[in-house]
Amino acid sequence: MPDAAAHHNGLRVRFNGRSRFFRELFDSVQAGLILIDPQSHRIVDINPAAAALIDDRPENIIGSICHRFICPAEQGQCPITDLHQAFDRAERVLVTRDGKKIPVIKSVGYIEIGGERFLLENLTDNSQVKKSEAAVRESERKIRAIFDQTYQFIGIMTPEGVLIEANRSAVKFSGIEERDVIGKFFWDTPWWTHSAELQDQLRDAVKRAAQGEFIRFEATHKAPDGSLHYIDFSLKPVMDELGSVVYLIPEGRDITDRKKIEDELNRKNEELYAAYEQLTATEEELRQNYEELAQRESRLIESENIYRAIFGNTGTAMALIEENTVLSLVNAEFEKLTGYSKEEVEGKMTWTQYVLPEDLERMLAQHKLRRTDPSSALSHYEFRVKTKDGRTRDIYLTIDMIPGTKKSVASLLDVTENKRMTRELKESLLEKEVLLREIHHRVKNNLQIIISLLNLQCRNIPDTKVLNAVQECQNRIRAMVLVHEKIYQSERISEIDMRDYTRFLVRYLFEFYQVDSNAITFDLEGTPVKVSLSIAVPLSLIINEIVSNSIKHAFPGSRQGRIRISTQSDNGRIVITAGDDGGGIPDSVDPETSGTLGLMLINNLCRQIHADLALERTGGTRYTITFPAPVQQ
Repeated sequence: MPDAAAHHNGLRVRFNGRSRFFRELFDSVQAGLILIDPQSHRIVDINPAAAALIDDRPENIIGSICHRFICPAEQGQCPITDLHQAFDRAERVLVTRDGKKIPVIKSVGYIEIGGERFLLENLTDNSQVKKSEAAVRESERKIRAIFDQTYQFIGIMTPEGVLIEANRSAVKFSGIEERDVIGKFFWDTPWWTHSAELQDQLRDAVKRAAQGEFIRFEATHKAPDGSLHYIDFSLKPVMDELGSVVYLIPEGRDITDRKKIEDELNRKNEELYAAYEQLTATEEELRQNYEELAQRESRLIESENIYRAIFGNTGTAMALIEENTVLSLVNAEFEKLTGYSKEEVEGKMTWTQYVLPEDLERMLAQHKLRRTDPSSALSHYEFRVKTKDGRTRDIYLTIDMIPGTKKSVASLLDVTENKRMTRELKESLLEKEVLLREIHHRVKNNLQIIISLLNLQCRNIPDTKVLNAVQECQNRIRAMVLVHEKIYQSERISEIDMRDYTRFLVRYLFEFYQVDSNAITFDLEGTPVKVSLSIAVPLSLIINEIVSNSIKHAFPGSRQGRIRISTQSDNGRIVITAGDDGGGIPDSVDPETSGTLGLMLINNLCRQIHADLALERTGGTRYTITFPAPVQQ
């Protein structure tokens, strides 16, 4: 080896001697330069840049086999001298003094010095490039991962609208393959074939985006299950340095859930609006008052004081009741009513402590119902309380809930004296009713005495005409007797049912005139008709005259026939029809001017009760009496 070292030192001396210029040039080049003997593969010379790459001093490197540091290879396998490969900016590996491998860009060529050929290797450190390439690859991997795993759709298109990239997650979610969309015009992909109108819109959007315009609109596409999904779609142009559009970026975000929420919100808004329209004018007035109060907050305290003054000084006892039955606020009248002071009551006592046990269960049920189903709870009712001094008071309660709370406000009116007066009035009314019944009974008895006196008188009357006149007078009195009898026997002494009365009156007349019920029959039709005493007496006399005339004159001899009476109440008027199917009143007789007592009585009594009288003579005789129905009290 000494000979080989001396040989290479000689070669280096000749190289250095060629020119100081070349030496300085060799050493100053920034790229690593190594001069190698192609026969022995030993390093003849090395510049500082190459020595720095190997991380050793030049004198420690010169004379070493080149394979130790550059292009490591076995004996006989040198890529240049043995395998005759060419290297021009090829990527190789440089081994440092401590065995570390550095990527380099290597160029190799032959150079002749002093008539001898050498290999000149040019080495450039490629570490930063490799790191940058690795970083770029890692960045691309991450971007691709993000691109493919993004749930929303994103792609890349040519300016003509051909889809060249699409994230895999969105494609897979759509239930299609990449081959179904990549390389196709975007509007012809399966996402949009459900709507020709949408395809036209997308085609137009691509044209506009290719001119540099950002496009965004809502679109729809069909999911694998056939349902229609809503998409927030956008199309963004990507430009180069010259401002030319080179790519289009389509993006789509599924907004179906948002649309459903929006639709539900719209529906709720419509319901709320409909409910708002149904508010009453009072609610509108309250709303306006509330808005005014809200705008003028400074007046709230003054308003509250006014309401407290009203609550405290109103003429009736009032109380604010909590859900747990505690009385949270009472006024001065409440103190007077119960005998308890505000300090004793407010926030300490419950209303249940005042109520008599007999009324408590009923009131507790109403208290609960008012907070669970307010429309079913009573707003007004009576109950009894026990005051502080032990007195029992009758109370008329008016109560309602305060909107938006579980509290109720109650107004308590002491009706103890009113109820006492009512009882006394009822007792007085009962006494007067008993007295009136007694009066009607006595009038009936007195009239009956008159009838009895006339009966005694009739025994001494030899003249038949006079006797008949007296008996007719008795019948008229009997008609009035029946009226008073019916009144004091009825539930209400202020009125009498004329239909029921007529049945008894006709039965009496049939008995008095000894009518053969097989020859003459009586029909009573219609509905019950109730009239006052002032109408009942004249009406009873009218019916008495009509029926008596029918019995005496309508059926001469043994002629058979029928007497009919009908009572009706219609449209505020009472109509009574009475008559027979007998011979009838002759046409020569005018009821208005007739001198007979019976017809005179009928006409005069009709005028007395303001009744219209109509007479029909066809098929017998029929009177129709019409007068206003009494006003119901």
